[in-house]
Amino acid sequence: MARISRMLLCSVASLASVLTPQSEAAAPTIADFKAASEQAGCKSIPYPDERDECEDLQDEINNYCKTDVIDCDGLLKKKEDLKISIVNHKRRIEELENKKAPLVRERDAMPSDQEGQIRSFNEKIKDVDEDIAEVKEDLEELTDDFEDFDRDNRADVAVERAQKCFDFRTQSNKVFAYLVEQLYKEPTKTLGSTPSEGVDFDAAKRELEAYAVKIIDGMKRATPGHEDQAEDAEGRIKNCKKVLDLDLDL
Repeated sequence: MARISRMLLCSVASLASVLTPQSEAAAPTIADFKAASEQAGCKSIPYPDERDECEDLQDEINNYCKTDVIDCDGLLKKKEDLKISIVNHKRRIEELENKKAPLVRERDAMPSDQEGQIRSFNEKIKDVDEDIAEVKEDLEELTDDFEDFDRDNRADVAVERAQKCFDFRTQSNKVFAYLVEQLYKEPTKTLGSTPSEGVDFDAAKRELEAYAVKIIDGMKRATPGHEDQAEDAEGRIKNCKKVLDLDLDL
């Protein structure tokens, strides 16, 4: 979306030119402030352009933060367990090799005429070799699963989506913070430099400021929750990166 791209590239300072009404016709009215004061979230923004920007950002937040959210805590546990299983299989092979070694030594030390004993050792060695082969086969499958884990479980996608979630939430929070600042500073910009014909400027100013205060209070009440959500997204990024960083460096 063009507006989203512009918003993500803008600094907070450059937003000032967007938020300042460019013409009397484009400025929100007292009725707009009244309607906004009765709403929450993006709909509580009385400035049309910024309300549209906020709603576009919210669409992206819904996309990246609320749908197809990959549980990287679960992925990390699953990958760690897979690595532990690989370690245990390697240890089991080593144990079996240690079990086989003395059998081979004893068999090779037997006189050639002790065919019965030699046959008995060969059978024991064969059993161990079969166990080793089975464990190695399982180990190969586990190793393949580990090497393909990130791709198969979309861990790389999880990092990308979590990062975009964090970016859009952070940008949205900056927009609301800037709007609060602007509403504190001079909500009466919407009235223009001179009152319209038949308008009691002081009364209109008081009414407008009352609506602005109500809008500010709503935004400030929502701020901690928005900040927590951004922190949650940041936490998901870290956990997803842990999944990608976990390797078989044993």
